[in-house]
Amino acid sequence: MQYLNVKPVARTQGDRQCNRLDTANLILKELAACGLVVFGDDQRQARLEIMSKGGVCFVPAWAGAAEIALDTAVRGRERLLPGFRGTRPEQHLLRGLATYVMENRPVGAAMLWQAMTSDGTTVFERIEPNFRRIIEQYRFTRAFTKVTTHNPKWGPAP
Repeated sequence: MQYLNVKPVARTQGDRQCNRLDTANLILKELAACGLVVFGDDQRQARLEIMSKGGVCFVPAWAGAAEIALDTAVRGRERLLPGFRGTRPEQHLLRGLATYVMENRPVGAAMLWQAMTSDGTTVFERIEPNFRRIIEQYRFTRAFTKVTTHNPKWGPAP
């Protein structure tokens, strides 16, 4: 029996998956504008890309950084991806966005909140309007789940 030399079929992204990828990259741009430096600054922006073999990788904003495959196992005390300079909540948010891109599963709004408050130097009065703005801006993309609890500091319940 002869084996045929068959090349593996390259994965192609559908239009919906490309739209979700664009949405995820816009969310990263918004997070960079909110002051989360792991997602970029005024000069450079981090982004997500679909890998040729499937899966999603994170392309950091700093110069000379290598792509980080988001399906890589984490090791060590910090439990961070090799080469990732952010916090664990930021990493969880990135993995959630990768799942959103590939499988159309929304990211929990709590993940966004935890990533925005993870550095400990931010002030609630600055975080809360940015959080609400991002959730409101991307509500029709179904990138995030609805906020299920209401904090009285946020104002009247919707």
